Amino acid sequence: MVTEGVVADTTILSNFVLIGREDILNKVFRNNFFTTEEVLKELKRGEDRGVIPKGDWGWIKIVKIESPHENYLFQLFTGFLGTIRKPGKGAV
Repeated sequence: MVTEGVVADTTILSNFVLIGREDILNKVFRNNFFTTEEVLKELKRGEDRGVIPKGDWGWIKIVKIESPHENYLFQLFTGFLGTIRKPGKGAV
């Protein structure tokens, strides 16, 4: 069981691939780096549209919400994040 790690969203991954240095993430976080299937799908759409270059993300571990407890924590976390910043209003 992993007790520490980094969960990356699309912004983090696309920023590194835009400068051609996604290898940095691989070297630093290889065993403890996670994202979701949804993030990888979003990156793929960006690649297909020519917005970002194709990246090698095969080494990233995929996080899946599999239990009711995990879903509860996800909803709690995303609800909290939604209260931190409102579009156009800055931090709350």
